[in-house]
Amino acid sequence: MDSKSPVNAFDIALDIQGVLGLTSPAANLLRTFFVATDNFGITCGETGWYDLHPIAFQLYGGVYINLILQIMFCSFVLRFIETGSSAWFLKLLPKRKMPATPAQLDFGIEGRESPNFAPTAEHDDDIPLKPLKGKSNATVLVLSKITKFFKSLLAVQEISFNISTNETLALLGANGAGKTTTINMIRGLLSPDHGTVTIDGINVLASPQQARIHTGVCPQDDAIDELTVRQTLSFYASIKGLRDVRGNVNGVMRAFGIETFADRLITKLSGGTRRKVMVAIAILGNPRLLLLDEPSTGQDAGAKRVLWKILRSLSNDRAILITTHSMEETEALATKVAIVDKKMLASGTTSQLRSRFGGFYRVRAAYEVGSERELEAALRVMFGTQVRNLKCAFSEVEFELPYERKMIGRIMLSMETLMMDKEGVPGIERRIDGEVGPGNGARHVSKVLRDYTISEPSMDDVFLNVCKEAESGIL
Repeated sequence: MDSKSPVNAFDIALDIQGVLGLTSPAANLLRTFFVATDNFGITCGETGWYDLHPIAFQLYGGVYINLILQIMFCSFVLRFIETGSSAWFLKLLPKRKMPATPAQLDFGIEGRESPNFAPTAEHDDDIPLKPLKGKSNATVLVLSKITKFFKSLLAVQEISFNISTNETLALLGANGAGKTTTINMIRGLLSPDHGTVTIDGINVLASPQQARIHTGVCPQDDAIDELTVRQTLSFYASIKGLRDVRGNVNGVMRAFGIETFADRLITKLSGGTRRKVMVAIAILGNPRLLLLDEPSTGQDAGAKRVLWKILRSLSNDRAILITTHSMEETEALATKVAIVDKKMLASGTTSQLRSRFGGFYRVRAAYEVGSERELEAALRVMFGTQVRNLKCAFSEVEFELPYERKMIGRIMLSMETLMMDKEGVPGIERRIDGEVGPGNGARHVSKVLRDYTISEPSMDDVFLNVCKEAESGIL
């Protein structure tokens, strides 16, 4: 802005700067710079403003007024969006037309009610997940057919599940499966293109601020500053609106065993201890829903078990959603499991998923030296063609048997029979089903085994089998 320019041009430039100052803080900064650099000309009366006070509107006053108006406007818009008041306004805007991708055309928007899905008995325990039988739990989180596109990319396809109090749901999936997108839609950071998310009966899209009051979040990445543990917890307790900040902070530090680190900078703590602090932040305010994104990342085996014990105690009268890549963590904490790959692949309790996708019991046993042939023959007589992957080496045998509820008793009885003394029971001359052995070519092989172990299918097995079925198009 040149103060020596003609009056009309000068006034026009001043008006333009004033309008820009209403829309951009940078324009106000630029005006302040021009006024400051032309201070000598103003003082000498070249602009006709020599008698004005520095905070007059023509000088710095207009800048301050514009900045105050911008702060008020931005605060109003922020509150308008954060409180969910913008939901009715967004409905007035034209909807963005979704690209007709092959995936979208295939599943439509009706989900399992579409002609492409035919319910069967084995899907009875699938979407949506129901509260565990025998418990009168109140439903806290409900996801109903949420779908999310990022332009033409399908990120989440009609995922539905619910979590009630006293339940912990583990959300499993490979990288890029849509877990983080799902979590962000639950938190209200993203809006689903289709479907709804409710927390304690509150629609997250319509009232995100109200829904967040009932939610505690432990993000995957540690949100830390140059503060002590006590200061960090006190800060989050304050912004959550807790009245007894000191009491709540002392309580969570005691519960998580981090009292000794209260006055230590959080940036100086180990990764495992920082994760404890993140979970402690999430539990502040006693929320009804906990969203934990890989809570035990960076912790050693002992610290993990301490954290798992704490999380199990926190599940009382609370719903917990965990995303994790650790199947050990899933088995330790989850009452229900949902496996996703953009869409829901499988869901149910851990026992239900083992029954459907687990596959086989694994049996390992140590046998007496020289009894290999007798043992193999005995196992063939006892279990017939049900024996899979039978391997004998270095006085140890390993084999697999179908994972069925009735099978465990039969396995234990057979193994105990093979461990009996030779003078006790006539070995496998009497088969499990009561048929006489010699007629089936069996031999007297009592006291073949020294000890044995039986392992159920792990969640690793379940997860891999689900992924294989999904790749082959079965799911």
